[in-house]
Amino acid sequence: ECLSDCDKIFNLFVYPAQSNFCGQKYPLDWCTEIPSGQLTIAGLCPPYSPRFKPSSWKICLDAASLVATNTLDLTQHPADFVTVSFYKVFGFPTGLGALLVRRDSAPLLFK
Repeated sequence: ECLSDCDKIFNLFVYPAQSNFCGQKYPLDWCTEIPSGQLTIAGLCPPYSPRFKPSSWKICLDAASLVATNTLDLTQHPADFVTVSFYKVFGFPTGLGALLVRRDSAPLLFK
């Protein structure tokens, strides 16, 4: 019974596509590599724990800095959640942004 309850637990990995501080770009491939288990997160994914199985990871990509100067193809890098800042893209208005949610991840927001 515990195993079925553990199947309902999801983990969230949040990372910036590009650093606001230094401009370093991080791999967009993490959006597919972490949920598929190709890339593990050291110390967080013990192989014996059903709670941290690869398919339980959801990805939130902070694309605010990246989309101001680059394009982001969400078909190639399908993050579950993506944050953007309209100020960084358009230069106005301040304090306005958006959270893009993949349709199949939307029900998780209602839990």
